Amino acid sequence: MCDTAEHGILERSTTLSTFDMSEFPTLFFFAECWAAKTKGLAAAISGIDRAALCKEYEGLILCAPSRSTRKDRKMRYFEDSHDGNLSGDGPNNRFEEHLAIALWALRGDWLRSGGGRTCLLDYQFPLKSENLDRGVGKIDLVGVTETGRLAVIELKVKRRGRKDDTPVKALMEGLRYAAIAYANRSAIAADAATDKRNRFGVAVSGDPPIVQILAPKAWWHRWTDMKKSTRKAAGDWEPVFAELIDDMSGRLGIGIECLAFTDVGPDDIDYGRTKKRPRLRRVPSLYPVTGETLRIGEALPPHRSGENR
Repeated sequence: MCDTAEHGILERSTTLSTFDMSEFPTLFFFAECWAAKTKGLAAAISGIDRAALCKEYEGLILCAPSRSTRKDRKMRYFEDSHDGNLSGDGPNNRFEEHLAIALWALRGDWLRSGGGRTCLLDYQFPLKSENLDRGVGKIDLVGVTETGRLAVIELKVKRRGRKDDTPVKALMEGLRYAAIAYANRSAIAADAATDKRNRFGVAVSGDPPIVQILAPKAWWHRWTDMKKSTRKAAGDWEPVFAELIDDMSGRLGIGIECLAFTDVGPDDIDYGRTKKRPRLRRVPSLYPVTGETLRIGEALPPHRSGENR
C-alpha cells in the first residue's frame, strides 16, 4: 500500500465528520475537469501527482460513507428491489444503466484477462449513507472473483449527441468507488452472506478490490483511433495512462483491468412484454485491452452461463 509516513490529506481525512469532495481533488475534480476533454489529455495524465493520488485513495477509505453505523444499519448494500426490472416507466435514454442490468441478467461467469473469472452480483450498487450523500454516486456493476475479491466495474458507452467520458475519468471513478467499497468490505460481505433471497452464495473476502473499466469496442476505438488533428491535440496519452494504471496497481495493491466487449447498442436490448426487463439479444464477447497502446486483444473464452450465485 502507499507510504503513509507523510501525513497531508490522509491525516486531515481522519478528522472529517462528513464526506467532503474537496479533500480529494484528483479523484473528484480532476476527473470531472477531464470528463470529455481531448486537448492536452496526455499532458494532463502525465501531470497527475501519483503520491497525492495514492494518499487521496487511502484518505477516502478512512472517511468513506458507511451503512454500518447505527443510523444507517437498515440501509443494505444489496437492495431487494434489484430484480432485473427497471424502476421507471420502461425504456428511456439511460442506455448505460439498462446495459448494466442486461449484463447482470446474463448470470454466470466472465473470464478475466489475467486469469480467473468474475460473477456479477449487482448493478447500480449504492454507496451513500443517510448523512453522506453528495457526490458519492453508485457503482455501475459489482462482481466477485472465484476467490471472493470484489470487482468494481465502471461501465462506459458511446453516447449519442454527447461527448464520451475519457478513460482517465473512468479510472478515477473506479478508484473512488473501490476505496469506498473497500472501506465497507465487512458490511458488504455481511450483506451478501445474509441476503434473504440467497442470490449470491459467495463469501466476499477482505482483499483489496479489482477495478475494471468495461466498455464496447467502439468506445475504446474512439479514444485510441483519434484522427490526425484530434491526436495532435490530445497527444500520445495511451502510454502514460497505461503507466499510471501499472503504478497505481502496485502502490495501492489493487487490480486495475481494461476490458472491451462486442459493440452493443440500444437496438440490441429487448425489454420484454412488460417493457421493463432489459435483456441482451446476444451474449457479447470480452476482449482484454492491454499494452502501451491499449490494444484490443483476442476474445477471451466465452461467457459461461448459469444461475447467479
